[in-house]
Formats: sequence, structure tokens, C-alpha cells
Amino acid sequence: PLGGGEENVLDIVVPRWGSGTYLEQQDHWYLGGIFRTVGLARREAGEDLLDVVADCAADGTIEVRLDLRDDGGGDGRRRVAATLTARGAEGKVLWTEERPADAAPVREGERQHRQTKNPPDFIRSDAPGITRIALSGRADGVAQWSAETPVLYDLAVELHSADDGVVLQREVLPVGFRTVTVEDGTLRVNGRAITVCGVNRHEHDDELGKAVTVASMEEDIRILKRNNFNAVRTSHYPNHPAFYSLCDSYGMYVVDEANLEAHGTRPMGALVSSPPWRDAVVARASRMVARDRNYPSVIAW
Repeated sequence: PLGGGEENVLDIVVPRWGSGTYLEQQDHWYLGGIFRTVGLARREAGEDLLDVVADCAADGTIEVRLDLRDDGGGDGRRRVAATLTARGAEGKVLWTEERPADAAPVREGERQHRQTKNPPDFIRSDAPGITRIALSGRADGVAQWSAETPVLYDLAVELHSADDGVVLQREVLPVGFRTVTVEDGTLRVNGRAITVCGVNRHEHDDELGKAVTVASMEEDIRILKRNNFNAVRTSHYPNHPAFYSLCDSYGMYVVDEANLEAHGTRPMGALVSSPPWRDAVVARASRMVARDRNYPSVIAW
């Protein structure tokens, strides 16, 4: 185990080809190496907040779903709180809720299909020792997020001790209030029909190849906005997380695409409809949804 003064070695191996290559037959320049930052995160004792899902609808309703690691100490020893604030110097509090971390733990083998108005989450299919908690309410007076009005708010989620109020863990994520529907064949955002003027974008820099900088991503979005585009398809894989944050801030709809392109096989689609490849295909799509579901800019998968 890491820590305790012990010496640890982290090895990184970059194979040029592997079984996953058959699912990555994208039409782009193939460049080897590591293109994004690789990090190792260490959680301190008590940092048991594992996942946050925020559903913020156009009418101001908000539902925050949390996954906590069960500390084995029984009910009443921890509390969770969620607070929504406006951005700016004042940071006005628009909604807050607090409750004990006393939801029933997820039993071993129980699938995590939450009974909410939302589709199932995809973090874990079997998760022993996980406590599931939901906080919900309405934030009055919030502005709707769209490509024309990309208004963002800050949602802070805290896990703290019920005895002395010490904050054990705090996570803050930007959120936008918007509702995406398809009605009678028409794509609508916040009840209004939209026209998608989009582009397919690869992560590629003319000098750095696949090692795209945040400045380069931002310049791409600026060029698109200047030319009246309002959408991007992440052809053909999930992009760097910073790109989605920029789309949230600038107002750019995103069609998020999993790293699944196997049309090079014959017949076309043979791999993705083959039972032995099911787990690999589902894992890639599930990881994309689990990582990117809180970005308001993502309107389709």
C-alpha cells in the first residue's frame, strides 16, 4: 500500500497496439505516446465521497445524487450538504440542503439502478459498501443554460462529521440549468427547438499533434463561435476534460462520442454486435457517460 514512508514505484507502459486497437479505427493521424496528463490521486482518511451527479433542469429543479463509501460506523456519524451559489464577488446562495448520511448501503451484487426520473448511472454495476444519498429541491430565479446564454453556477458538496462539524471532504463543480428533449422528431433545449450548426473536431494541433493545449482548445472554440457554429461532435472519442469546461463557459453544444469505431472490420459492425466484445464496448460507453454527465454542454451521446 502507498504511504507509511514506504518507497513505491509507478510504472507506465505504452503499448503501440493491443486488443483495443480493433475498436479504435478512427480516420485520423495515428501518433503514439501519452497525450494527456497522467496522475495518481490519494484520498485522506474520511474522504469517502466517491461520486456526485447533478441534474439541473430548466425550471430550476435540482437533484444531487451522491455515492459514499460506508465507513462502518453506523448512522448519524456523518452528514452531507449541497449548496448552489451564483458566480461573482457576492456568491449569493440560491439553494442548500443538508441531511444525515444514513441511506441504506448498497448490498453486494445489487445493481446501482437508482429509482429516479433519470436514467441509470453507470459508475459501478456491483458495488458493496457504498451508501447512496439524494438531495433535491428548487433554486428560484436561476437563468437557463444554452449556447446563447451559457450561465453557470457553482455547486458545492460537503461531507462532514455530525459531531463537531469538521469538513471531511469538499467538492465543487460548475452546473448549468437546462433540459434537453426530443418532441415529435424535434430537438429542443429548454423547450425551444434548436438548429444544430456543428462540426466534427479531432484533438489535433498543427505543431504538437495529439498533445493539444488548453489554449489551442480555446482558440478552436473562438473560431467556431466567430463563424456562427454552435455545436461540436467529439470525433471520435471523449475529449480532454478541459474542452468540455470551455464549451460550458462559451456556450457550445456537444455531441459526446465514445472511443468506439470499428467500421474497418467486415462486415461492418461485426465487432460491436459480437457477444465476446460486449464488455469492452459497454465499458467504453459507460466510462464516457460517467465522466461527462455533469457538463451542461453535453446534449447527446
